[in-house]
Amino acid sequence: MLETEDVKISWMNLNLKIKNKGLNTNQRSIIYNEFGSVGPKSMVALMGSSGAGKTSLMNSLAGRIEKHIAISGKIYVNSEERDPNTWPHIMAYVEQEFYFYENQTVEETVL
Repeated sequence: MLETEDVKISWMNLNLKIKNKGLNTNQRSIIYNEFGSVGPKSMVALMGSSGAGKTSLMNSLAGRIEKHIAISGKIYVNSEERDPNTWPHIMAYVEQEFYFYENQTVEETVL
């Protein structure tokens, strides 16, 4: 398991498209050709208007693949491309509506 102080996550050419329901094959882009990274011991604020794709971006980076979202591009942990089989087990984030339990550590609550 990776030590938290050693982890860097980065993404390149990341695209997220919402798949339309029904016979219509059009897709609506919510994130287009984005690049970014978060280094060790850093804190990031992701801001934007309602429906801008903040939650979809975080879910994609955390490996919570939503069925109605098509993802393309590359996501890396410490310069290694993510492995869809192990990714959800090593990545988590604290959501806006999140509750901490006083008898658990932050790590226990998130994981």
